Amino acid sequence: MASPLLSTPEPGSSRRRTNTGCLTCRQRRVKCNEAKPLCSNCARLTLGCEWAEHVPLDVRRDRIRMELRSRPPVPIVPKDVKGSTETLLAAQGGSGSPNGNSAAPLPTFSPDGEQAFLDVASPRPSPSMSQGPFNAIVSPGFFQPPSPLTEMQISPTASLAGLPTLQPLTRTDYQALDYYQNQVAFGFGSKSPAWSTHALLMKTASRNATVLHLLLAASSVEMSWHCGTSSQSMLDNAEENYRRGQQLLVGEITHPDSDPLVVMASFWFLYLYQRRRPPKLRISYHALSRLMCDYIGRSRLDQVLSYTDTSSEGYLGMATVESAHHYSPEKRALLARLASWLFWVDAQSCFQGDGGNMARLLAQSASTRGLLEMYEVSRATLQLNWQGGYPVGELVDDLQNSSALELIHHTWVLVQEVNEAATVAEECFVPMDRETSHRIKNRMHALRRKYPISAVFHLTMSEDRVRDRLMANSDWAVANYYALCIYRFRCSLMMAGEDGGGTASLLTSSPQVQEDEGITETVETLLNLVQRSLAAGDKGQQDRLQWPLFWAGIETTDTFKLFWIFDHLTNQGLHTALRLVLAEQQEVGDKLGMGRVRRICQAACADTTEVALGG
Repeated sequence: MASPLLSTPEPGSSRRRTNTGCLTCRQRRVKCNEAKPLCSNCARLTLGCEWAEHVPLDVRRDRIRMELRSRPPVPIVPKDVKGSTETLLAAQGGSGSPNGNSAAPLPTFSPDGEQAFLDVASPRPSPSMSQGPFNAIVSPGFFQPPSPLTEMQISPTASLAGLPTLQPLTRTDYQALDYYQNQVAFGFGSKSPAWSTHALLMKTASRNATVLHLLLAASSVEMSWHCGTSSQSMLDNAEENYRRGQQLLVGEITHPDSDPLVVMASFWFLYLYQRRRPPKLRISYHALSRLMCDYIGRSRLDQVLSYTDTSSEGYLGMATVESAHHYSPEKRALLARLASWLFWVDAQSCFQGDGGNMARLLAQSASTRGLLEMYEVSRATLQLNWQGGYPVGELVDDLQNSSALELIHHTWVLVQEVNEAATVAEECFVPMDRETSHRIKNRMHALRRKYPISAVFHLTMSEDRVRDRLMANSDWAVANYYALCIYRFRCSLMMAGEDGGGTASLLTSSPQVQEDEGITETVETLLNLVQRSLAAGDKGQQDRLQWPLFWAGIETTDTFKLFWIFDHLTNQGLHTALRLVLAEQQEVGDKLGMGRVRRICQAACADTTEVALGG
């Protein structure tokens, strides 16, 4: 039975378009009886009946002109499409191999958070869409989100009804897709939705079943989380799409000719899926981190994505250089951006004791130099992938925000260096090596003095209550930087809880405390910055600032400010960890050393990693 969302007008119904009916009927080009709040057509077909506000004709024309100027060109879609969805659905469940070869067991994920293994044989399920109607109908650029410049109110079900899939989409799927189009950054990034990296990933999902299912899973669970109360239908939809997507991903990873873009995009949506799931149903992030590390290592993406025209062939090796040239510039840029985002996520999870495998691989195999070059490759992602359709205004926006985003990447590279140094120190129950601590501190100071990054710091001191995208990104970047200052400072101390016996013992503070007396001023500056930024009302900024809020909380001694921090610390794991750290500090009468803080976070934050991402 066809979905009511895809139903067509009955034979004999009028094809005249009404100018005063509901938006749903106008989109379907059927006559509306204009009954409010629910017209007869929408009532009969159980559609969402939506009505437009009255807008003067000249204003509507101006909006349409603006939309047409900004919208990328749309390819012509061939009409003679052959193939069946049944063939594609059957391919998903295929097993066995025509050549008799079988793949090794591959770790996958189970809802209870434990790692499971599946014996997967070749050939892989065929999620590439090249065998069926999906590839022909959804050509690049076909499924375009509306331009952010338009304010036309179109029914979500009507605007998404024409999207073909491997299987009929449910009404919940349509809601998840509509939510994804309008909230593509998942509360983090602030780029215009129609021109963001997430919009590019929608194009990838429109051609690949693996990415599509995991996108739907991530978007469904995000919608449920933002509703305030768990929507069972959304959670069930997320679970079903996750199950389908992870099965297809197993086939992708084990196949020697897998598309790295499909795999990396799938990893990203798996992260977005798990970060909002209820703890009992969440997949193991540690298993995901290990899987990402293994895939990137086997594919040599850590080296391929760090190659630039200025890189030394001796540094990377000729084989890696040749592999890098196999990818188009736009694909390498998009892969580098996904790898950078996942590195940020994994660097934070490394501190929290859950995951960190990928971050360690990138930091060790590519070195700091390689991580920075990988980010250079990612800079032109949007311009390269949108090509001639990319509006000049969006390019200007990228240039304006580039310094703030660069500061974010440099900060997370340094966070991972502190992670590694702190891990070595904790094994011996000593503070971080003094020389390493000074080297990282000097690099941080040099980064702050570098222009135009120094201008980013200056922007954050503005008292303006209206903070545009550039100022919001600057706030986020500098807040991360101050959080790193506190993190490095704590790692340089040998304090309570560092005797290795599992109990909190009060030890003598390191002489480096006197050297870092400026940390109190850093905490005050950080809190003032966060308060100004959140007062601007950007609904995604609070998500971006969870990590800095935690670090401000373990250092401040102001009770009133602590209450404010707890009120805005929505990350459940960090909230619990901060409460436990403060309770133990009060008990021992001194600050806890970093080893003890990390062990508390490991227990409280397992599988609840959240990190802010932009672009």
